[in-house]
Amino acid sequence: MESNYIFEDLKKGKEYAFKYIYEKYYTLFRAFALKFFTGEHQVDDVVQECFIRLWEKRKTIDNIDIFKSYGYMIIRNIYLNTIRHENIKTNYRNNVSTEEYIEESIQHKLIDAEVFQMILEAFEELPETCRNVYRMSLNGMKHEDIATEMNIAISTVKKHKNRANHFLRDRLGHLLSIILQLN
Repeated sequence: MESNYIFEDLKKGKEYAFKYIYEKYYTLFRAFALKFFTGEHQVDDVVQECFIRLWEKRKTIDNIDIFKSYGYMIIRNIYLNTIRHENIKTNYRNNVSTEEYIEESIQHKLIDAEVFQMILEAFEELPETCRNVYRMSLNGMKHEDIATEMNIAISTVKKHKNRANHFLRDRLGHLLSIILQLN
């Protein structure tokens, strides 16, 4: 949880507080925006717009939950406005069932973004060497190549991967039951 001091300083317009929050939550909001928008530039523009609006609303943000809720709502609204704009351009009129489908889709994308954030946070808790070995493995590198690049034994690579697997399974095991209940 973010310290309340960071949000107090954000309310006062302290740039360092905004920079801290921006760096910490940019990836989360970008992952959420990627669920809606396909173009990299469009996603970056949406996330930038989101942070601009969050800066404008900073006096009403008291904690991380409010901050994230505002961010999700802003991205969601940009998405809905984009859809509406496209529909106007093509003279297509939305009916209620389309609106319901869009809302349901947004809820699933919000859950996906939160799950992604939990996985990212758990991954960042791994010791640095263990995290680096696991990342290389996820990128398709073989044990031998990882061992060579990191100048460690193959058995050490296997040990780090095993430790990461156990840690992530223990840390994130509850997610599977939550996801299954939501579907």
